[in-house]
Amino acid sequence: DNADKNVISDISIRQLLYISSDDYYLPPKRSALVENEIYNTHIKHSLPALDLQRTLFPTYMDIMHLRRWHRPLLTDFDHGSKLKTGVHVIRSLKKYNEESLKVYAEIIEASGSNDVFLMKSIRDLTAMSGHLVLLEYSEEYPIFLSQI
Repeated sequence: DNADKNVISDISIRQLLYISSDDYYLPPKRSALVENEIYNTHIKHSLPALDLQRTLFPTYMDIMHLRRWHRPLLTDFDHGSKLKTGVHVIRSLKKYNEESLKVYAEIIEASGSNDVFLMKSIRDLTAMSGHLVLLEYSEEYPIFLSQI
């Protein structure tokens, strides 16, 4: 009985002196199953992104790049046939896509698993094998969200 009174008085003293509300800022407790699902998700990045290659992640930009940072140029054509005005023929990528699908199928078959990561160089990072949608976001003063 005396021990119960000591425990009760000890708890009440802690509550009186407890002014920091640390328990309020602790993350909520989750079950082990939910934690495993949250922390065991695997994100696969391409090898060029893992290497942090300069073309993908520039560390320095000159004044002209900074001026058009919100809307970078797609390509700089400073020589060749694309520089001239006129009709530019756009060819279908169907043949390229069929050939690349055959190559990918051979790589997957050789590895024996569908868990093969095919983007190993910057050249493999292309929109040629998929759908590409170009959008332009515009307002009077473009914000950083405009960077696509």
